[in-house]
Amino acid sequence: MAPEPKTKQQITRDEQPTTIHNYRHIFLALFVAVSALLSFFAAKIIPPLPENFVANAASAVIAALVIFVVYAIAKKATGNTESGLFAAALVAPIQLYTWKTVGQLTHTSAVFFFLLTILGFLYIKEIDWKLLLPIAAMFSFVHIYAIALIPIYLLYILFVKLEQKEVSQAELKFMIVSSAFVLGIFTLFKLSPAMLLVIQQYVSHNYYSIAAENFTLKRAFALAGALPIYLGFFGAYESLAHQKKSALILLSGLLVSFVAMLFNIVPVALGAPYFTLILACLAGFLYKEIGGWLVKSRFKGKTTNIFIVIVAVLLGLGVLHRLIFVST
Repeated sequence: MAPEPKTKQQITRDEQPTTIHNYRHIFLALFVAVSALLSFFAAKIIPPLPENFVANAASAVIAALVIFVVYAIAKKATGNTESGLFAAALVAPIQLYTWKTVGQLTHTSAVFFFLLTILGFLYIKEIDWKLLLPIAAMFSFVHIYAIALIPIYLLYILFVKLEQKEVSQAELKFMIVSSAFVLGIFTLFKLSPAMLLVIQQYVSHNYYSIAAENFTLKRAFALAGALPIYLGFFGAYESLAHQKKSALILLSGLLVSFVAMLFNIVPVALGAPYFTLILACLAGFLYKEIGGWLVKSRFKGKTTNIFIVIVAVLLGLGVLHRLIFVST
């Protein structure tokens, strides 16, 4: 069943800049400030080792950049600025990895490049797909988890076909060539026995040595908090109900990351940020529905105030959860 065409009111809401849209940079700056303060507080509660200071600081900076990428993904997927800010508000209090995670900077960088690849994919109709290849290549060099892009692409194609939509030529070419990049990089490492030995030693030390944290799937969800997870699942439902093609790449990434953690293909401590951040992006679809309802209700003149209250509640609950989790 095809989705209903947009009404004039919906078109106006999606295309005309709102007050929130005009002040979006202030909201993003607030989210970054919250993330930075929480990282500082966490370091005060459980001080990192002196030799980890640079990596810890760099990871905090990259985590702040992730907020911008999540905002951009949700905004592009939904076509709505408020939805992007809603997703970013969910992400701001989340701690990607603690300093106890060996190779923290590597893992944080990998999450950033993964999300950047997803963002580029969403813009593939507007820019030359060849310009996106360096992002996928960088992801491949940074982390072995880049191999997950291949099943994500395959699932995306399957979902698109099930929705009776079409995979564009640009999308298909990008998926094929970027997959070849990923496989080519790992094949290149394996061709040299000396380089393979170095890589294996590096991987065993930086990727899988997480004995410092006793993580389970339940503990990973506790770290992320209930809000991004529940709101993300509601957003995923809304995106499917309205047959949003832009959500299919996110749903593919969500399923791959969950299955990888469920079957211990990826340690839960390392895979949880991918799963949680994708859910936060999908939560943007939920807010778009909420916003659409508000402009049709008697509260349509107070949508800006309501949005500010919602963001304040999300940040407050997220900060409270983070402080409780860090303190325990």
